[in-house]
Amino acid sequence: MGYYTDFELEVDTDIENLVHVMNAASGYGWEGEDEDSCFMYGVKWYDYPEDMLKLSREYPKVLFTLRGVGEEQPDIWVHFFKNGIMSGGRAAINYPEYNEEDHKGEVEDEPKT
Repeated sequence: MGYYTDFELEVDTDIENLVHVMNAASGYGWEGEDEDSCFMYGVKWYDYPEDMLKLSREYPKVLFTLRGVGEEQPDIWVHFFKNGIMSGGRAAINYPEYNEEDHKGEVEDEPKT
């Protein structure tokens, strides 16, 4: 078993053969045709923080933006890696507050969005 996550990566500077670089760094099969983004879905890449920190030290001027969506919602996050430093975190989901004014007046046939 294990926990599956979908990963998407963007870089702010083109890296030649980015997919090959990511395959070597992670040990997984990345996909993509651009030099500034790639992806892999449904994998168990538990060591991504360590692997990405190491990679960011190899390319210290490149900003790596790694997005992840886990199999259990709402496991959504983004991490930024640059020059051996990681930042970012989980997405914050904010719901609107109830507003009595939205429920006054005539009854509508269609819901208000």
